[in-house]
Amino acid sequence: MTKAKTAPVIDQKTESETLYKTTDGLRIHLRGCPHIAGLEVEPVAPGDTSVPVCRWTRAELDGVGRIPQKTLDGALREFGANPEVRPRLIKLLKGLKWDKVYLPQSRSFVALSLEDHPVAWAGKTYVQIGEEFVPLEEYQVGVGGGAFVSELWGEPCPECFMQRSMNGTCTCD
Repeated sequence: MTKAKTAPVIDQKTESETLYKTTDGLRIHLRGCPHIAGLEVEPVAPGDTSVPVCRWTRAELDGVGRIPQKTLDGALREFGANPEVRPRLIKLLKGLKWDKVYLPQSRSFVALSLEDHPVAWAGKTYVQIGEEFVPLEEYQVGVGGGAFVSELWGEPCPECFMQRSMNGTCTCD
């Protein structure tokens, strides 16, 4: 017997955030969502419920799974940013106003927020400040054969894009 999946709906908190989708997007996302990092996106009209919210964005909007950090440098270290790249990431984010730094449970990026509204995200080779995407020289799209898969984890899930366990199961099912 399979579980019926229900699409997350837009609520009041969601309406206070600007959400985005790709031109052929099947889900809507927060600007910092790893599903749309570096892609051309368009804002979704406030209150538009025709497209469901992606699971990652829903978890972020609900504040689920955040790992608070004390400092930006500490967060980048915990995230696993290359020691040679960390100073450049910090320099790009310097001067930005924020009051919280955290990692999502997936540890897929570092986020900065101000009064519980995300203002910037840092990946291993990019920074996203609001609408501005700033790739570093190391940032490459479609090169290198896909996502890194450690020996301790399986392939990424094609539905939620989180890394599966070695036995292939995923928590999104």
